[in-house]
Amino acid sequence: MAEDGAVTLYNTTLITDPNQTSFSFKAGLSQTLRGGTILHVSTQQQAKIAEQAGARAITVSDPKTRHAGISRMPDPSLVKEIKRVVSIPVLARARVGHFVEAQILEAIGVDYVDESEVLGVADEKNFINKHNFRTPFVCGARNLGEALRRIREDYADTSWHQSLEMSALPLDMKDHTFQDNTRPLALIKVQSPYISTHIIVVPGIFWNPLSKLPFPPKQTPPLIQPTTHQSLHHRSEQSYTQTHSLTHFHKHIALMAEDGAVTLYNTTLITDPNQTSFSFKAGLSQTLRGGTILHVSTQQQAKIAEQAGARAITVSDPKTRDAGISRMPDPSLVKEMKRVVSIPVLARARVGHFVEAQILEAIGVDYVDESEVLGVADEKNFINKHNFRTPFVCGARNLGEALRRIREGAVMIRTQGDLEGSGNIVETVKNVRSVMGDIRVLSNMDEDEVFAFSKKIEAPYDLVVQTKQLGRLPVVHFVAGGVVTPADAALMMQLGCDGVFVGSEVFDCPNPFKRIRGIVQAVRHYNDTHVLAETSSGLGLDEEMAGLNLGDDHRIESFGGAPV
Repeated sequence: MAEDGAVTLYNTTLITDPNQTSFSFKAGLSQTLRGGTILHVSTQQQAKIAEQAGARAITVSDPKTRHAGISRMPDPSLVKEIKRVVSIPVLARARVGHFVEAQILEAIGVDYVDESEVLGVADEKNFINKHNFRTPFVCGARNLGEALRRIREDYADTSWHQSLEMSALPLDMKDHTFQDNTRPLALIKVQSPYISTHIIVVPGIFWNPLSKLPFPPKQTPPLIQPTTHQSLHHRSEQSYTQTHSLTHFHKHIALMAEDGAVTLYNTTLITDPNQTSFSFKAGLSQTLRGGTILHVSTQQQAKIAEQAGARAITVSDPKTRDAGISRMPDPSLVKEMKRVVSIPVLARARVGHFVEAQILEAIGVDYVDESEVLGVADEKNFINKHNFRTPFVCGARNLGEALRRIREGAVMIRTQGDLEGSGNIVETVKNVRSVMGDIRVLSNMDEDEVFAFSKKIEAPYDLVVQTKQLGRLPVVHFVAGGVVTPADAALMMQLGCDGVFVGSEVFDCPNPFKRIRGIVQAVRHYNDTHVLAETSSGLGLDEEMAGLNLGDDHRIESFGGAPV
């Protein structure tokens, strides 16, 4: 490496010194790939051929993913099989921003993780914090500015990439060998972070002697230890026994008191079921925390969901699903579902359609979901949920909307993402991060700022104050949209949600019981990467679970109208 021109960067340490930092070690490890060829393989036979032909490493591509166009990491069991038959390094790809997929790949022992925009995007604004991993990372870039942003990862507030995979660099770097420190300032227009551009202007390090990136494509700069950004974790792993009896309910109330349930509206504790109808309903919804709620449309699906460990089911009328009709499900179908399962049954009513809610309450549903997914009956008014004995679930895409729904009487908030049932998790992650990000900002505000913030988001001041005190929403917080794999479910839980809704599209896969069981286990053990790896293996995928494919016009660099 010394003969090959490896140099000191940032005047701090050599990338060849593995004793400085974990980053330095990973950077040095990636040097073993220099001058090599990395082959994409999808079978053990292909892996053996690649090794025999002299490939330096292989990248595992799931053949199901390849043929069905599914934007997911490869099956962990396939990765393990290929690792057993070759002795060269094995790479596997994770979606951009999907840190749980990266955790799973690290747990099964891949040598490198490729955070690949080719595979797909899970989080359109944040890349994975690679300093939280022992495994080296690879990342793609198509121009110099993007390459330097991936190295520095300024937008994501965290990451430098240990290895850089370049599709193309449109700038001919031979034209940018500078004799002074003035011209590099113009190059900042490629929108690379200043500290990365500073590599360019340090004399004797980059441009004058080398006329190339500050490190070879399979080489990395060392760095002073950065401040890492930890994901917001789910605050409790306490699971609750499903029951609607008042005796068991009081046991849950005692647990809730220890778990920090707080005053709502500055009048009464949600832990006191004797005060108000809202308090009782809010406490009842706590039994769903840490659970998975499945959308079902037949009795058979309902039975599978219950056997797989679902905490509750939401009834979707198959006629509504197939014909695109925006109506509540047939009451007779809801009654049939209630007869065949013992877990709570939810049913959806259109936004503002209080008569549909009255009908659902009359037939005995356990929860009413006032769902914008189903449709809107009244575009200006939501249902007054305080007029009902049945608890209500409502959707929200931001903190202000969530608190307004709570004021109207909702005892569970469902952060909604994708409405198409395509398996696209990008919108879901964006909305969850929006809610959690606003809560983190709110937690650091003083009283004057809180008052102004409540006006800005158009939310009740008392609920804003309580959210600030709690550091989370005052009621149970679930997420819906695009969650179709155990990794997706664990991602939502690690971002801070209390549970997940899973669409009925999971019943279109070859083994719905195994997939649902895997998602249920992932929700319960979202921090155990070994459990996540096990539940993600051998699930089976087909065209119905194809999800979203991203073309060149939908790369993460283009989202939001500005570079990341």
